[in-house]
Formats: sequence, structure tokens, C-alpha cells
Amino acid sequence: MKLQILSFACLILLLVAACNPSSQLRPLPAMLSTDSLPTQTFTINTEKDTTLNLKGGTVISIPARALKPAAGATARIEIKEAITITDILLAGLRTQSDGLPLQSAGMIYINAPGQEITIQRSIEIKMPAMDRLPGMMQFKGQETPNGINWIDPQPLPEQLPKTDVHNGKDLFQQNCASCHAVAKPVTGPALYGAMQRWGHDTAAVFAFTKDAREMVFKENTYACCLFKAYNKQPMPAFPALTQQDLRDLYAYIDQQGKQIFGQVPAQLMTGKCDSCESYLAAWDSMELSNNEIYLNYENNLQGEDTIAGASSDYIDVSQYQDDTLPQDDAPTSIRKTTSATRGTAVALTPDYVDPYARQRAYYSFQVTAFGWHNLDILAKDFKKYEPARLSVSVSGKAPTPSVFLIIPDYKIFVEGGPLKDGKSYGFKTTDGEVPLPMGVKGYIMVISEDDNGKRSYYGQRQFTTANNLSLTVKLEAAETAEIINRIKSLQLEGASVRPDTAEISNGIKSLQLKDTSNRPDPLVNQQNRIWEMKAACSCGDPALPAPAPPRK
Repeated sequence: MKLQILSFACLILLLVAACNPSSQLRPLPAMLSTDSLPTQTFTINTEKDTTLNLKGGTVISIPARALKPAAGATARIEIKEAITITDILLAGLRTQSDGLPLQSAGMIYINAPGQEITIQRSIEIKMPAMDRLPGMMQFKGQETPNGINWIDPQPLPEQLPKTDVHNGKDLFQQNCASCHAVAKPVTGPALYGAMQRWGHDTAAVFAFTKDAREMVFKENTYACCLFKAYNKQPMPAFPALTQQDLRDLYAYIDQQGKQIFGQVPAQLMTGKCDSCESYLAAWDSMELSNNEIYLNYENNLQGEDTIAGASSDYIDVSQYQDDTLPQDDAPTSIRKTTSATRGTAVALTPDYVDPYARQRAYYSFQVTAFGWHNLDILAKDFKKYEPARLSVSVSGKAPTPSVFLIIPDYKIFVEGGPLKDGKSYGFKTTDGEVPLPMGVKGYIMVISEDDNGKRSYYGQRQFTTANNLSLTVKLEAAETAEIINRIKSLQLEGASVRPDTAEISNGIKSLQLKDTSNRPDPLVNQQNRIWEMKAACSCGDPALPAPAPPRK
């Protein structure tokens, strides 16, 4: 009898373990850790309203007396952000809830270590996003011995003003359909993705829609570029449209676009005007001191760089007086020189455009507890995911591997487990089923470490999602630092939405070329290229001083 009771008790324990969320998480490779995320520390006065602007773009609003220290009126807050897919991956923050795959919008950790502090009122968090998706939920992070499991999903508060898509449809058909489509360019550009292309500047999009001519007249950089790109044919004005009409119109466009694509696709996320601000900033840096451009030819011709290890694509600003370049007002590509830094060179050109740097949309939510918080959608609940079968085989001799599925554009990072055949790995059920968005770039990443952590193995494979895939990944020995560098080199952030084919973005990247074998004077080429591209980004403001002609 006792044996039967003991057996029954063991069965119950096994069933409980099988249902335990932590049982769905396997131990992570040691190299994937939240320690990889930088800690941002703030000391705040708890008696005052406080707004914290984090490095990843998150904005945190802490009302006065929301935090109650055991003593005093100050609190030291530590925060970690995991907004990008690379952050999420290197931190080992799997997008899974009780083993089910999630699509994430980002994660954040808030704590007040070593202090007795209680949260008396809600803290508001605004997390940056390229687009706001319906159905996004707020999850709490449950810390387990094997990592973080996301639990207790709660709907987000209303994110946008109420709109009438039926009115939006009528407005679209009456005013827009003759020149525009939602999903593709016709006479004018596709309207789905307009908010992203304008950097989520809703006021500018509404103003341009209502009266494009006025926006061009006011020298709006993006409006001017569109004006030139479409043969200087501005849209007709629609003075009768109210703000509510415009909200209804773009709500309808958004609804239709999501029905077709699910989220804004790469080809509609960017356009050939996206790099204009970067070109104009570079141009401003060349117009210092009454547009006189001094190029450091002597050092360039002698093969001497002013900064050790730097290239020669620089402007020498040593001739300017100290008060010529006030630090607060100088372009980002210019650094003020002082008597202690005479002859120091400064970079001429900015990096090529990264659309993720223009994020202006936000998800807003509130927290009442310290710890990890995450915004996600269960993959199975997102309409644009389809049932699929995906199996992964691992070749190469190594200890038991950790196999991960990464879909960068959807911020999916899930770990797989053995399938029924005992030879391959899957990511949801043991027969290989998993919901996936179709036709997008994905990666399989495999990491293995021996028991003492002295030897590591790594393999990766890129693929395009489809309904039925069987993939093989080869493991090879690699040092931890090499593995981390290989992961970072994938450039997962917006990999498919970088404007690689946009005319102006190609121009930006051409400015970065350092090969001087066929370019005896790369500085002149650089200047001339900025000259050419500035012309495409400007309406020709007569108030701007005439620049010096490019050197031959």
C-alpha cells in the first residue's frame, strides 16, 4: 500500500514538473547572459516627478512619491534595456512563455538593489517601436535557474485615439485612390509605411497630406526630396480635412496594410529620401567659416594621419578659432578644437542611414513591481503566421548543443528541443510544428559548451522561412569572443530594411569607401558626392549662402 502511495506521489510530482514553466527552459550557454546588457544607473529625488530617457530610446516617467524609500527621499535605480534582437540574443532572453514562441517588442529590467524601496504608484514606460501591432501584451519576467520565463500576459492600455476606418475608407477612395495604393507605388508612393518613412512624425505626415505645397514652401527636408523625386508634382491640397479625418484615413491605411503584410515590409519601410538629414548634416559641416573648406591635403599626400590609426577622410579644423565651434551647437560630425587639440582631425561623413535610428512610435505601459518586463504577442495569435514544420540537424562532434531560432524582423529568439526522432531539433511541438511568418530571413544558431566551460562550439545558418524546412548546421570549435563577434557581425537590427537599394543611401555608403587606389584625392570625391546628394535633398533655399564650387 505504501509503495502504491509513493508511486502515486511520484507520478504527481512528475506531472507538476512537466507543467512547470521552468521545465520548458534548458540551461543557457554561459556566454549568453543579461550581464552583457549595460546597466544604466540614476539617482532620483522621489519627491519630484522624474523622466528618464534611456540610451535605447525608452522613456520612463516616475511620478512624485511613486517610490517610497525606507528612509530619506532619494532612490538609486538600475535599469537594463533589451530593445534590439542582438541585445535580446546576447542576453539570453528567450522570447518564450511556458515553451510557446513569442514575438517581442522589447524588454526592460528595473531594480533598486541594496535599498528598501516600495512602488506606491504606477511607473509609466514608453518603449520605442518601428510600428505598433495589435494584440501586443505585457508579460512579467519569472526568474528561474535556467533563465527567464515570461508569464502573466496583460493587455496594454489603449495606445491610439479612437478612429473610424469606414470614414477613412471613404476619404481614401475620394481623395487618394486616383494616385495612390495602400500596398504598392503607382503615380505616388504606397501609403502603407508612410509613417515609418517620415520617422513617425505624425504632425508632419498630416500636414503634408493636407497641403504638400506648403510643406515644400517651408523647406521641410523630406517634403522637398519627395517633391523632386516625383517630378516636382506636389499633391493637391485638401484644406477641408480635419485632424480626425486624417486619423481615420491613416487608420484605414494601417488596417489594410496589416491585412496584406502583417507589419510594414522592408520595401515600404524606407525610400530614397531617408538619408537626406545625414547628407545635410555633412553639408553643414563643410560650410563652416563662410563656406571655406580646408582639406588636409598635406597630411593626406604624405600618408600621415592626424589621428593615429585613422583614415585620411577628414577635414582639418585646426585653423578655426576656439569660439568658432560652440560645442552645444556644432553638428554631430564636428568636434570643437582648443589650443590643447590643435591639428586634431574630425570625421567628415556620418554613418550610413539606419532606419532603426528614426524610431518615434512607442508602446506605453505601466509597472508596479521591480524586475523584468516584456512586450510580446504569442506567435500563434498573430494572423500573419502560418503553421509550418521546421527541423534542424546538427553535425559535428560536440556536447549537447543549444539550438536557437532567430527571426530578426519579428524579434523572435526561441530555443529548440529534441524531436520525436531523437536526431533533430524543433521549436514548438515534438513533431516539428511551429508557427512562422512566411518568406522572411531567419537564422539557426547552435552553441555548445563542455562541462567545464573551457571549450566552445558554434554553428549558424541563414534561411528563408517556408512551410516545410529541414536544415543542417555544422558545429565547429570556436573561442567565446569569436562567437560573440560572429553574432554581432550578423547585423540583425533591420537587416532587411537597411536602404541598400535606395539611391541616396547608396550615396551615403559610397562616402565610406576607403580604397584610394583609383581615387588620388578621396577628399575631393567625398566633397563632390555630398554636393550632388545635397541637391536632391534641398528645395533650393535662396537664404542659404551659396557654397563654394566643388574642386576639380
